[in-house]
Amino acid sequence: MLMRKRKQNWFYGISTHTGSVRQSNEDNVYINTIRDRKGNEMLVTVVADGMGGYDAGDVASETIVTMIDKWFRKKVPPMLALPYPFTKIASEIDKLLQKANATLISEGEKLGNKMGTTASILFLYKNQYFITHIGDSRIYQISENPEQEQEENYQLVQLTEDHSWVMDQVKKNLLTEEEAEKHPKKNLLLQCLGITEDFSPFMTEGSFSKQDTFFLCSDGFYNIYPKQALLEGFRALQGSDQTFQSFADCLVKDADQRGATDNITVSIVTPKY
Repeated sequence: MLMRKRKQNWFYGISTHTGSVRQSNEDNVYINTIRDRKGNEMLVTVVADGMGGYDAGDVASETIVTMIDKWFRKKVPPMLALPYPFTKIASEIDKLLQKANATLISEGEKLGNKMGTTASILFLYKNQYFITHIGDSRIYQISENPEQEQEENYQLVQLTEDHSWVMDQVKKNLLTEEEAEKHPKKNLLLQCLGITEDFSPFMTEGSFSKQDTFFLCSDGFYNIYPKQALLEGFRALQGSDQTFQSFADCLVKDADQRGATDNITVSIVTPKY
């Protein structure tokens, strides 16, 4: 877990845990910010779920997080002077992922054990978001829905696409989403970093309001935690004295107590303004 300096313009919380079943934590989570000349903060947060076992999966997820951290701190600040920095970021993050993929393949060959990782990367700047994603970790946007009753006025939208076999079957109308959630092959990935030279990251962008919250998590969380329970937690968080960090820790603990069989990782971010 890597957190750089205090984020002045954001409420946030990141948390990761081995869980009660696994012997090591192959997940990694990261958050950091930089400022432009006018004081606007760009935030980046990452959830990476490694695979390959001890000394492989954890190294893989740590490798991508470390590479993103170094690149973000050294290369991205000049991009904030551009009219729309996400155009440059999209090009550069693609090159970074290519480099990370080659590094992981090479290191895996040295170890004699393939090491892979997912990478769900979220950038927030002013009122715009940009996402680069590969694998089956997820990024959600939680927004107020004024058309709903007060007790149901939040909606949870998944912004990323799972690069998994079951989601591919859902797209082809060969499985329903309900069947995919219980399918024995639900953990089979079609894309991740570190396994093959060919991959195609999912990228998307959009806008957000000051009421919106972004929620990132590994599959160890969402495979066990009901979406309705997550929304109820966010509703309870609004207007309470609980910090986002405390809430993130509570979600991870709750997921473990619900019977999570994998590492559990979350990142929560919302603007202060």
